[in-house]
Amino acid sequence: MLTTGSNVDRDRLAKVEVKEIVYATDFAPGSLQAWPYAFSIAEVYGAHVTLVHILSDDIPSYTREGTEASFQEQLKSMLPKDTMISSDALVRFGEPATGILEVAKERDANLIVMGVRGQVSWSAAHLPWAITHQVVCHSHCPVLTVRG
Repeated sequence: MLTTGSNVDRDRLAKVEVKEIVYATDFAPGSLQAWPYAFSIAEVYGAHVTLVHILSDDIPSYTREGTEASFQEQLKSMLPKDTMISSDALVRFGEPATGILEVAKERDANLIVMGVRGQVSWSAAHLPWAITHQVVCHSHCPVLTVRG
């Protein structure tokens, strides 16, 4: 579902050119199902894609470097070897919604793509839905959510 929140500039949206896509993942199955959409849109528009994963600040400082490198390699491995798509893989620490929005702002993203979980109980889905809701509500660009 393509959603625009109240912070999206309507004039800019009318003449949107997809040049920068931010794909956010937590590596859960629903999140990973959104990747083909981000990749396909990047191929069609010749857009640059930034793959991003946000890690908790609770990770001890002595393991951060290794953890960050491991997740960065996971992100990079999502790209087919023969792709012509320009991309970056970023791993950040902090609150997920805030981190995704910061990356989108830094990159002047035209689109954020992220997966959402399918039919699950409210208590199990509360946190992921809250992240998606915060991103949609506060994003300055459209957000494509893909249900897993």
